[in-house]
Amino acid sequence: MRVVIAPDSFKGSASAAAVASALAQGWLAERPADQVTCLPLADGGEGTLDVLAATVPGARWRRATVTGPGGEPVECGWLELPGAVVAVELARASGLPLLTRPDLRAFEWIRANTAKDSGFLVNSFLAFNDSLNVGSDGGWWLALLTKRNSSTPPINYGTESGPRPDFRQWINALPSAIQAQGIESQSVKSMLSARGVNYVYIGQKQGSVNSPGPLLDASTLLKDPDFHLVYQQDRVWIFAYRP
Repeated sequence: MRVVIAPDSFKGSASAAAVASALAQGWLAERPADQVTCLPLADGGEGTLDVLAATVPGARWRRATVTGPGGEPVECGWLELPGAVVAVELARASGLPLLTRPDLRAFEWIRANTAKDSGFLVNSFLAFNDSLNVGSDGGWWLALLTKRNSSTPPINYGTESGPRPDFRQWINALPSAIQAQGIESQSVKSMLSARGVNYVYIGQKQGSVNSPGPLLDASTLLKDPDFHLVYQQDRVWIFAYRP
């Protein structure tokens, strides 16, 4: 069977190319003999530069530091196209997408170097009147793209049945405890151990997307002997938790 996967981006989460790749991986995991073609799409908004880079011969990525909507510096990619044409994407200049290329490289490392039943703590915050735990960097995509357990499931966990009756409250309890007590507290560490958390993942966006502040801080983890740095590249940090 020939299959064409042609998604737009998932706004605020991942580019069209990343979504197409994830869908293709899932499809081929079940039907490896099929011929799958990825054709990411864009409507002029988020993900447009990825599509142009993949389809326009001679397109070249450039980078610049710009001022984001909150006044903070944002590393922004833009495209130089043939004919002295420049393409800029507002979503990138705003620091909007969660998932980045450094995150995807880190996910490759995770798939190659961690056990399949590993559990990861990722950056998140409580949103919608503190009713749902949502991701604030590329770590929100970790469970889908690495097939590892994550402290922050897809947002539909708030409306669907989970593996336990109090699943939503159970998920929300961990970020609440970290926010109130700090990850270095013994009670939080006991929660990590009880939940099977073996690693802490800090994405390239550093837990800064849409959040009031990052839940996880690399400098704090570096000072704690229970957390051991095992990966650090392009502002992505992975710590092994070994109490």
